[in-house]
Amino acid sequence: MLNNFKRVISLFLVVMLIFSIQILAEDEGVALEWEYENKTPTIYGDGDMKDYGGYNIPMYVVTANYDDRYYIHAPWRKHKEKAEKIVIEDGVTKIGSHAFYDFDKLEEVEIPRGVKVINNSAFAACKNLKEIELPITLKEIGKRAFEKCGFETVFIPRKVEKIDTCAFDGCQNLKEILVDEDNEHYTSKDGVLFTKDMSVLCDYPTKGKAVYEIPVGVKKISYSAFSESTPLVSLQIPIELEEVDDFAFYYCKNLKEINYEGSREDWRKIKVAQGNDALKEAKVNYNCVIERVKPEEKQIILTIDDTK
Repeated sequence: MLNNFKRVISLFLVVMLIFSIQILAEDEGVALEWEYENKTPTIYGDGDMKDYGGYNIPMYVVTANYDDRYYIHAPWRKHKEKAEKIVIEDGVTKIGSHAFYDFDKLEEVEIPRGVKVINNSAFAACKNLKEIELPITLKEIGKRAFEKCGFETVFIPRKVEKIDTCAFDGCQNLKEILVDEDNEHYTSKDGVLFTKDMSVLCDYPTKGKAVYEIPVGVKKISYSAFSESTPLVSLQIPIELEEVDDFAFYYCKNLKEINYEGSREDWRKIKVAQGNDALKEAKVNYNCVIERVKPEEKQIILTIDDTK
């Protein structure tokens, strides 16, 4: 009786495994064509590229060995050790998740107008990718899309509506994130990424300044916003700040000083989520007033030789 029960359970698990593999293999998107020549994969066709990077067996099969044999890879991944350039031709409307993950020799990417989405981890860990031109049609940048790339500067086009968490985490050379002034959702000030209304600080460049003053009016610091910003030593925080999201100050190992505009009681009211030990361990100086200039105030400076 017990043996029959075990056989039934085993058969059930096998059937579910086969069914799950088939379902997981049916990814949204179209099977784009591609070819490889001169260290360059070229991808072409019409429509959204498939997403890659997930496991092709169900997570409930706890005995599975989760190595490369069970991972869904882009077909051109076999050339990742040699590919120096990626060409995506007109007609492609989305770059799938993990499509070019860890192409560590990659130096150049051509993305056509028409691409609207660059999905999760699409170019993550492409450490030799020093620059990229994002298309004017782009609307969404996924989680960790460019994590650990080699950029010094990133320019966000005007139609981008969503930049997901950790999009540029670990970019050790990143000094500034710039945004088209006509973008309705995001803006940039001193190379730092904010929501358009400047109420949320979204991303601070990993290689930003050692001393930084968060602008007056910022109410929230986003998930992983200052993560791995090792140059950061001193931070000025306005009294309007209400929330610090998870891991906003993860591995900010050199952050030593916080100059806070409010009192100790005000500081305690700020909601600080997990993974922000660097913020909690820094010395806080209270009642450090930020100079606030009213919008209507103007100064005219006349300089003659060295005299003002």
